Amino acid sequence: MTNAVIDIGAALLSNTIQILAGCVLSIPMYYYALCRKGNPETRCLSDTAVIGLSAVLGLIIPFGLYGAIPIFVALYTAGYRIAIIFPFLISNSIFNMLIPYTEASFIWKTGINRVVLAFIAAILAGLTLKRARIKFENIMRRKNMPVMNAINLSEFAKYVSKHIGTAAIYLLLGAILNVAFRRHIMVGMISFLYTNPHTVFMPLFFSTRDVTNPLFTLTMIIIGIMMNIINFSALLSIFKYKAVAAYYLYLASLALLLALSVF
Repeated sequence: MTNAVIDIGAALLSNTIQILAGCVLSIPMYYYALCRKGNPETRCLSDTAVIGLSAVLGLIIPFGLYGAIPIFVALYTAGYRIAIIFPFLISNSIFNMLIPYTEASFIWKTGINRVVLAFIAAILAGLTLKRARIKFENIMRRKNMPVMNAINLSEFAKYVSKHIGTAAIYLLLGAILNVAFRRHIMVGMISFLYTNPHTVFMPLFFSTRDVTNPLFTLTMIIIGIMMNIINFSALLSIFKYKAVAAYYLYLASLALLLALSVF
């Protein structure tokens, strides 16, 4: 019980810092993005170029999804369409600059594959969404969402303050459920797979695979991301259920493609 409380507290502290840092950074990001949007010299950037820049931005910021979402909203509020900035969240969820310092297993020499996967996955998602022409009202929660075509820092700052309160609720629930899932449900699932005569072949089959294969490693990374309930709760703080479901379906498709490549 004590260890569970410690894990929940650590998750709350880490992600709260990210929320606050992301909200603070989102204000100058909103101002800068809106200025560039209105500048004739930078307005000529193609959608594909913005998709690429969004993917890169998700890789280089030192935040996870809870810190990235305020920045995503800043870009949307500045006038960039969801289709061309959603890659920012895709690449960030697979790799961000916190990972080299928070995951002991990450080594740059081998982890570069994860960076490449994050970039490619983000680009593909952006190009797909661009063709699909997804509408804002179909995937995002409209409550307290600012829509501004001119610089209004005070109004955006109000949104930021409201987002902190909303994100805190989702974070608390996500941290508790994540610890419960990893300590009880996941342990039970693994025990079931190894002890049930009808399912034991599955872990035995995987144990014969080459775990050093980079594609196998990337498959397990994607599966790990999908099982992180904190990420799930972060997305729910601004997206509707069907958008979150589509996000997870996309990650599942990536994991399946990588797994098929291994076998």
